[in-house]
Amino acid sequence: MRTILVGFMACGKTSVSTELSDKLSIEVADMDKIILERSNRDSITDIFKLDGESEFRKLETLVLEELLKRDNIIISTGGGVIKEKCNRELIKESDSKVIFLEATFDVLKKRTEGAVDRPLFQDLEKAKELFDERQNLYLEVATKVINTNNIDLEEVVSLI
Repeated sequence: MRTILVGFMACGKTSVSTELSDKLSIEVADMDKIILERSNRDSITDIFKLDGESEFRKLETLVLEELLKRDNIIISTGGGVIKEKCNRELIKESDSKVIFLEATFDVLKKRTEGAVDRPLFQDLEKAKELFDERQNLYLEVATKVINTNNIDLEEVVSLI
């Protein structure tokens, strides 16, 4: 069994993957954490600033390819993993359960209020543009969509 969680930042991928892992006793692979470890940078923001988005996306594809070779794993992706066509193809061809954790932009904005580790939400116009661009891409790879707007963590996990 391989489960992949996709969705925009703050949709709940990290929380859901942790809870699902506890429930099923299956390993979680957080792609952003793995990329960060391999980059020798202090944050994803630093990778973007110092190495560029293209370097981040290359690392992201490499990590995704490696993780998709494994079974009995929950993969928590970064919000932009679906940006690259090759990543969408890898996900669709992987024979994985792909869960799109959907939420409205207003809900995501509220979830990130005051969060210093979410620099994208400092520019709400740009964040909204990215959000709008990515919605159909998440739907393209998803085998199931769960709206996380008004349900708690346990309810989301029970729907997976």
